[in-house]
Amino acid sequence: MQPEPHKRVLLFSHNALSDTKNNGKTLSAIFCGWPREALAQLYLTDEPPSYSVCGNFFRMTDGAALRGFLRRKAAEGTVFAGQPGDEAAPPPAEGGRAEGRSRIERVLRGLFAAHLPLPELARDSIWRGRWRSEALLRWLDAFAPEAVFFQGSNYPFAYDIARWICERYGAKLLLQLTDDYTYVPHPLHPLSWLNHARYMGRFREALAHAKWVYAIGPAMREEYARRFGCARISVAANCVEIPPYLPEGSARGEREDEPLRLLYAGSVHTGRWRMLLALARAIRQLRAEGRYAALEVYTPTPPPPRVLAKLRHMGPELAYRGSLTPEQLGPAMRGANALVLVEAVTRAARRATRLSLSTKIPEYMAAGRCILAAGPPEASSIRYIGAHQAGVIADGGDRKAVLRALREVFDGHLRFQTVKRALAVAQENHSREALQAEVYRRIQN
Repeated sequence: MQPEPHKRVLLFSHNALSDTKNNGKTLSAIFCGWPREALAQLYLTDEPPSYSVCGNFFRMTDGAALRGFLRRKAAEGTVFAGQPGDEAAPPPAEGGRAEGRSRIERVLRGLFAAHLPLPELARDSIWRGRWRSEALLRWLDAFAPEAVFFQGSNYPFAYDIARWICERYGAKLLLQLTDDYTYVPHPLHPLSWLNHARYMGRFREALAHAKWVYAIGPAMREEYARRFGCARISVAANCVEIPPYLPEGSARGEREDEPLRLLYAGSVHTGRWRMLLALARAIRQLRAEGRYAALEVYTPTPPPPRVLAKLRHMGPELAYRGSLTPEQLGPAMRGANALVLVEAVTRAARRATRLSLSTKIPEYMAAGRCILAAGPPEASSIRYIGAHQAGVIADGGDRKAVLRALREVFDGHLRFQTVKRALAVAQENHSREALQAEVYRRIQN
């Protein structure tokens, strides 16, 4: 019997598909085996996608929505396509004047990044109904999605778009949640409660309508199942190819007095850069004990100039090295003694990371190197590593705890034991093959 053809899946998300950036990378990992002709992506930010998984895109941005609002017409979107190997080619501009548009997008991105109540309310009002353009309808009609895999965000209008597409085409909805937005970010501001009520209304509707819900980690799955009575929910964290055995050089027999090479690969927003500086200062303190280490930092995109200046002026304990390609990331991680994961300890960051699971964790586990994690104890990523004893963890707000964790990382035997446990966790929870099979079954049935 011939297998049933793959259903046509529309990937709908804020971020473009990516080989290096968090949410886009998670989507790419799940769908990298899907037939290209049965995939399309609609996304909402001004960034180029990776063409390695999908070649059919429609992009709408805040700038396009604002221009449509001012002109009292639908937002212009951009249809474009690409093949593997075209990653260096940027997508076409929306209506010309790329330089002016990019300035608008940068201003809007900075305005909305803080999630302040008034800009959030204005954004939702600008987008409301503005996305239903003739160009989008033609593109959707040509693809005719049978399923919508929606990577939820904190934008109520995005939930409206997903629901409308499902109703128009009779497509089933699968909802993936990578971050928690079910809290009030600014509880002392009345508009924040208004925005929260609007969001929660759309969010609850999506939970009820979705054929299946994927949480980013166990903490989110357990809380949402209990809090919202959501029974159709499982975990879909970032997934990777897992080696069947420990990679070469996984810390067995290394001397405690050997200088350590620590590596951090990820974004430094939401105050993570402050934790990296705290680690560098702790490394400096350990020199008095005859323990030497250096921290290398890589980011998918350049940090803001102010942050970059601070990273570059920490001295020999911290070196900012720019970006890594997907092909460079694996060798770089395997060349380190320990891989660093940090979460910021500010009040806002604690709320944002309480239920989220870093996309770096599966990659770090599969690399066969000890994980050094520093952040607030309630952060889901810190709890996840600690619960499985899959790394060395520290309360990022406690300088003495950070120093103790660094001292532990110098113990080669301890590193090796954490690596063994981490690989077992990765094999059980983060196998790309297993997650792809699970998503395929949900979409096809």
